[in-house]
Amino acid sequence: MSTTKYELRTGRLAPNPLSDPGRYNADPAEVRPARLGDVHDAISQLRDLGSVDDALAAAARTFAPAGHFARVLLSRIEGSLWVPRHWHSSELEHERERGLESLLAALRVPLCSTMVETQVVRRRTSQRVEHAQTDSRMHQPFVDAIRTCSYIVAPVIVGEEAVALIHADHGANRHPVSEADHDIVRHFADLLGLALESIALDARIAAEREQVRSALARAESVLSQKGTPSLSVVLNAPTPAPHALQPASHPWGLSDREAEVLALMAEGLTNRGIADRLFVSESTVKSHVKQIFRKQGASTRSESIAHAWRHTRWQELRAS
Repeated sequence: MSTTKYELRTGRLAPNPLSDPGRYNADPAEVRPARLGDVHDAISQLRDLGSVDDALAAAARTFAPAGHFARVLLSRIEGSLWVPRHWHSSELEHERERGLESLLAALRVPLCSTMVETQVVRRRTSQRVEHAQTDSRMHQPFVDAIRTCSYIVAPVIVGEEAVALIHADHGANRHPVSEADHDIVRHFADLLGLALESIALDARIAAEREQVRSALARAESVLSQKGTPSLSVVLNAPTPAPHALQPASHPWGLSDREAEVLALMAEGLTNRGIADRLFVSESTVKSHVKQIFRKQGASTRSESIAHAWRHTRWQELRAS
């Protein structure tokens, strides 16, 4: 679904059975396992969306029922501002708050040094605000809009950078948030950051795999003659040596293991796949790939594979 840059999404869900007033008097240890399980299920749903933007857009409406909160807001960090983007309130709260999303959509909050959200972003740690109406560290237009008595705010960290904020509470002027609530919001924000990193990594791997496929397709158009040996066969074929103890040589001075890695790269395997095939660590494979690039004078996997295919073709022409 297409949206404008500053659009807020509002969802409606039936009241959660754990959201009645009696729940807040219960022992947190009794409900924490269920909440954590629901949070993990929510993260799995967001991870399956396969897009960073889609996961962020769905985070508030997915986390609110999972974490058992009446209201959740996801804001993006844009330079020195935090900008409300995606708002979710329960059915009951939604009926009380008509027009609230438009008020939030108009907010562009500077991250000034004294504000709670600024400390959350800078220190990359969550905070529980217990007296929002009287706390001098609040952004007053935000507090006036949502009319909360207390809330939790946690950063969503991708790499080393806070890219978003999660705000959660139990409704306008209703039950204060607890330390158990704080743990749940912090846990969700941490997992969301990891999920976003994973989604972004998968996207980069897919793009890299497509580059490799394109390079192979171009090479196949050149090596389309019948009987052309595969790249892996050529790279790993022993080269006759003048002395029985002299090791077989590989193009560009590659070692035996580097030649194996290059051949597996040409098959389209990722670093993880190569590591699994060769029973080595992924960091070892990365080191081999870096050496291969250096020896070939290549800067990308597709360029490296193209070099290898050209070398294969040259060897065939010399032998013909």
